[in-house]
Amino acid sequence: MYFNKIPPAVNFIRQASNDQAAQRSSELTQLGGDVFRYRIESSQWEQKSQAQLNLDCFKDEQVRAQLSEHPHCGLWLDIDYMDAYKVFTVVKDGFENHRRRIKALQDNGRKIVPIIDPGVKYSEGYPTFDSGRESDVFCKTSDGHIYSGFVWPGRTAFPDYSQESAREWWAKQLEQYTTEYAFDGYWLDMNDPSTGSAELEDMRFNHAQDSHSCFHNQYAYGMQQASRKGLSAAIQQKRPFILSRSGFISSSRYSAIWTGDNWSNYFHLKASINMSLNLSLSGIPFNGPDVPGFEGDAPPQLAVDWFKAGFLFPFFRNHSAANTRQQEPWAFEDPYRQVIIHYIRLRYKLLPYLYHLFMEHAEHGDPILRPLFYEFSHNETRFDQLEDQFMVGPAIMQAPFVHEGENSRSILLPAGRWWDARSGRWLAKQSELNISADLESTPLFIRDGSIVSMLPGERKSQQSDLSDIECHIFISEDYQAPVTWTYRFDDGKTVDAPQSELRLQFKQDGESLVLTCLEHSLKNKTLKIRFVAHGKFNELHLQKSTQCTKLSLQPYLIRLTGSTITAQATAPITFKDPS
Repeated sequence: MYFNKIPPAVNFIRQASNDQAAQRSSELTQLGGDVFRYRIESSQWEQKSQAQLNLDCFKDEQVRAQLSEHPHCGLWLDIDYMDAYKVFTVVKDGFENHRRRIKALQDNGRKIVPIIDPGVKYSEGYPTFDSGRESDVFCKTSDGHIYSGFVWPGRTAFPDYSQESAREWWAKQLEQYTTEYAFDGYWLDMNDPSTGSAELEDMRFNHAQDSHSCFHNQYAYGMQQASRKGLSAAIQQKRPFILSRSGFISSSRYSAIWTGDNWSNYFHLKASINMSLNLSLSGIPFNGPDVPGFEGDAPPQLAVDWFKAGFLFPFFRNHSAANTRQQEPWAFEDPYRQVIIHYIRLRYKLLPYLYHLFMEHAEHGDPILRPLFYEFSHNETRFDQLEDQFMVGPAIMQAPFVHEGENSRSILLPAGRWWDARSGRWLAKQSELNISADLESTPLFIRDGSIVSMLPGERKSQQSDLSDIECHIFISEDYQAPVTWTYRFDDGKTVDAPQSELRLQFKQDGESLVLTCLEHSLKNKTLKIRFVAHGKFNELHLQKSTQCTKLSLQPYLIRLTGSTITAQATAPITFKDPS
């Protein structure tokens, strides 16, 4: 990254007190412009191993996932799928009958996401290079020659994304490539830009008129803009998905960010929390690390700890380097394998909550991952330097074990009561809690007065219907204020899909809980909800207009983290718009 001195007049990002953190973060996000509508699959679990070089590799991947009954939706192709690392090509072996084979994977709920680098192999006769040179879209040196880097393909030219003509050219190349191979999204790498052994300063922009420092930090942003445009043109009304290694302020308009090539160790596990929280507060909410690390081998316990820490990160992907051990869930022995699979399933169970957070971010700018001071800033300074606890939205607090061999840890509890997902019990009011580590559970707490939407049952496939949910009610006997809950959903796939919305109010009345329907606009959809109470209520009453219905409660078993717990649940209730 290049740092330039900014005059005070344009220094619009100022140091904020904790009380202002939420407001400033939201302002920064809105300053960057409209955020793209997220695809439902982009909130799910995706995996890529070092062996996935062509379509042949995905057949075994799909079978293993089905046998182990764990959901995953994204299959990733690393750079070896290209012919001699040339962008917009594929290897000949392994892509025969690609349209039929890719469609078969997509029909099973999998999305195919290949890697794309900006570097274009400097080779006459290679159509992409010839087209770029003819269109005069490559970066140049001060003497007017095409700048050459030395990366995966060898000698390479780089599109000058500072030029609109270069962005248009790249978008057209990617549109044609997408149309040919029906890929679902793209993973933009090496766009820092990384040029190998070549001097970066020799790479100039705007037909060599501007120095490298003028556009270095924005280079990835230009690539994201162009890639998004090309993908959108190819897939039309489907929502695009772009992932990028580098970015700039307002990159969230076009792309998610992953935190680069990390290592399978506890240092990078802990650091991933800090990095993701900082990105979240900086207007880049859709981010996350490779789990359980990219370089090096992940021992079983480290893999478990990393999955526990990262299973609710906005971006959640397994990715490992060549010549490292396999680290898909089925590559580990039991009981580690079953623990990893459980947390993948738990992410899918919480998908309605996560997806709603993405929708809220697009509208208001609140990040998905939040430091504790974002939610609990008033007269609190003890959360200022807290690096191993974080909030997922306003309701869920995680406090994972992130140190090797750690047998216990201390957890700071904000004011109010918290529901312990390990035991299914409400904690007494306290400022600090010490807990012991075990293999199956992770410290996970729900804030009093929260309503958390989930998918029903245990999730063993990636199929997700946001119109059929559980509404988990976390209201203790101490919480007497009314709680308003808004649930919004759409098809999760198309750009202009109508959003359906239901708004309920929850209020304690003695030993009963009264649910009042304040508003609903379901766009001709049917919404089915099972209400699950985690409090001491004898009965629930649903108030719709002038009609009040008593909802009987029955014992309901659920496992979030640790042991199976017993809650109280209603039968599913159907909501529809009036005829």
